Amino acid sequence: MSQIVNYDGQNQRIAIPKKIDNITVTALADYSFYVNPYIERVEIPSTVKTVGKNAFYGCKYLWGVFIPDSVENCGKFNNLVGNGTYGFENTTV
Repeated sequence: MSQIVNYDGQNQRIAIPKKIDNITVTALADYSFYVNPYIERVEIPSTVKTVGKNAFYGCKYLWGVFIPDSVENCGKFNNLVGNGTYGFENTTV
C-alpha cells in the first residue's frame, strides 16, 4: 500500500495525485493533513481505497472534500473544523 503520510504544504486547494514517482497512491494515513492551517478543499483520486482516521483533524479552513466511490474504508473524522463545526457544506461522498 502506498499512502500519503504527511502533508505540510501551503496550498489551499489540493488535488491528490493518482501516482507519485510512478507509485499508485492508495491511502491517506491517519492524521495525514493534521492541523494544516492552509487547506480549504481536497480532491481524493479514484485510486484511493482508504482514508485514515482523523486525516483532516484540526484543519480549520477546510470546507470541502471530494471522496470518490473507490474509498472502501474511511476513518473517523473528528474536529474537522477548528471553530466547532463538525461537517462540510460542500462535501461529496
